[in-house]
Amino acid sequence: TLSPSVAQTIDNLLVTATGSTDADGDSVTYTYQWLQNGALTSNATMSLSASMTSKGDIWTARVTPNDGSHDGSYAEDSLLIENTGPVISNTAITPSSPSSSELLTCSVTASDLDGETLTTVYSWSNETTGQTLGSNSTLQLNSNSTSANDIIKCDVSVSDADTTETAFSLVTVSNTAPVLSSVSILGTPEIGQTLSCSVIGTDADGDSLSTTYNWLINGQVLGTASSI
Repeated sequence: TLSPSVAQTIDNLLVTATGSTDADGDSVTYTYQWLQNGALTSNATMSLSASMTSKGDIWTARVTPNDGSHDGSYAEDSLLIENTGPVISNTAITPSSPSSSELLTCSVTASDLDGETLTTVYSWSNETTGQTLGSNSTLQLNSNSTSANDIIKCDVSVSDADTTETAFSLVTVSNTAPVLSSVSILGTPEIGQTLSCSVIGTDADGDSLSTTYNWLINGQVLGTASSI
């Protein structure tokens, strides 16, 4: 009997032989032979290393009983070596704390024991809003699709010819401080005249902005409204 009964390229094989009898009452020992796709190999032990197998191989274990003088009839068991799926060891999104206008990159580290060419598929989503954002390895954020504290997810699927492995990474969008691009005083600076403060500010996150004012003369606060 060969074990495991269903073997992948990652598995060592072991053959077990039992139940032999000898009419003379002699002790029975076994010799082992391994055949790869019908061809005899040099391995003559009970076990076969996974490093010797490949996907699609048919391995046969042949066991011959011996009573010390003569060989008996051999018996065989065979199995097909099946695919070992790809392994994802790491996924990451950079930068790890992006603003709502940054370019994100999703990276994946994967391997395949069978040495097959792997295909990688990406899917980006905003977990906070449920919006699908893209399908490339990179994603350009913008204020139309993301806001501060939104959770951005990158799903990764890695496939060989037979199986698919999946993984994901998450990042949280950080708040970007507003930018004050212009401040000016409107009006004639004379006694009895009203002065107004004109402000132009923008926010990369698209958040609503509020403005606070402080009017000062010689360092002393005179008012906190938009005009005085």
